[in-house]
Amino acid sequence: MEDYLSAATSFCIIAALVFAPLAFGGVEPWAYSVLAVLAYTALAAALVRAIAVRDLRPMLTPMLIPAALALLLVGLQYVRWPASLLGVLSPRALEVHQAAAASGAGASAGVAEAAVSPSLYAHATRDAFIRLSAYVALFLATCAYVRKREHVSKIAAAVVSVGFAVALFGIVANLSGTRRLYWWRELTHGGAPFGPCVSRNQFAAYVGICLFVGLALLLGRGARAAGSLRHWREGVTRRAAGRAHQNFLVGFAIALMGAAVFWSLSRGGILSMMLAFAGVLVAVAATSMGRRKGLYVAAVAVVIVGWVTYLGWEPVVRRLSTLEDVALHPRATWRWQMFTDACRMGLDFPLLGTGAGTFLSAYPSYRSLPTRAVSDSPHDEYAHVFA
Repeated sequence: MEDYLSAATSFCIIAALVFAPLAFGGVEPWAYSVLAVLAYTALAAALVRAIAVRDLRPMLTPMLIPAALALLLVGLQYVRWPASLLGVLSPRALEVHQAAAASGAGASAGVAEAAVSPSLYAHATRDAFIRLSAYVALFLATCAYVRKREHVSKIAAAVVSVGFAVALFGIVANLSGTRRLYWWRELTHGGAPFGPCVSRNQFAAYVGICLFVGLALLLGRGARAAGSLRHWREGVTRRAAGRAHQNFLVGFAIALMGAAVFWSLSRGGILSMMLAFAGVLVAVAATSMGRRKGLYVAAVAVVIVGWVTYLGWEPVVRRLSTLEDVALHPRATWRWQMFTDACRMGLDFPLLGTGAGTFLSAYPSYRSLPTRAVSDSPHDEYAHVFA
């Protein structure tokens, strides 16, 4: 029974990891609803197994504390509070609700005065709470599932495989010149798509994570890899040859993902990846086997450069050259204006914010950009959380 529950947990975790990026990045309601079902199912199977073996310790990780605090905050944003208490903690939110009620856009004025939610759009905050709880559920299920090195390798292999598939698809779609997702889905609200993602920045962030999961997997096997390669050349054992082939495939996947990050033309993604490579080299150099493992990192970097050279540096260089204008005139960019707008939002709602998931609704009142375009993010995670 325990084996079946463990297998069910593993299946749901890997299914979520595979499904999320392929379903347009998991940003549409139907997609994150499927993810939520998979996450809750994985957690249920993990809990039943933990109760059966009477061992809940794997789930009691210190990382559960910030996750619980985040869930508590979003929950407090969603529930209705007495108007008098909300007026003390978030007076601006009470003013917005009362103005909406007076104009007939919300509930009646009497209801607004009796109890209101700190969130400016409770429905969006409820959806955000569901998504956040699903992420926490998937995290806890993974903590409960991972008990051996093989479990870590299995999940890492799934992440790297999907990252490789998404990167390969992104490069092929980009070379075809399409502006549609999967060559048929039109973007209805603009964007800069790459691969299955509606935003090249989201693509670069996701593939960057997969890339360094693969690099960690490769470095973890590095101490045995050189020996296995020697054995493979000598033809001593078939198992050693298999290990060398696996390391080659992991390295190949990492290199292609790195090239895809460059070709996504996400400036933040490219700079983040380069800084992360530098950080890995520094960290590896501090270990007892730093020189040998550093060669793995350097080799992957060289192959990434080779891939981008084959695909073409011109669009990458042209995109990165725009950083000079950003550096010389940072306040003139729309990203800086959105950042300052988000900070003004946060200052108006300092304790409880406008509510998770409400940026799309609240931002137009603070928008300083000369456009009527809307956005669900200020393109800065810290400013987004503050707002």
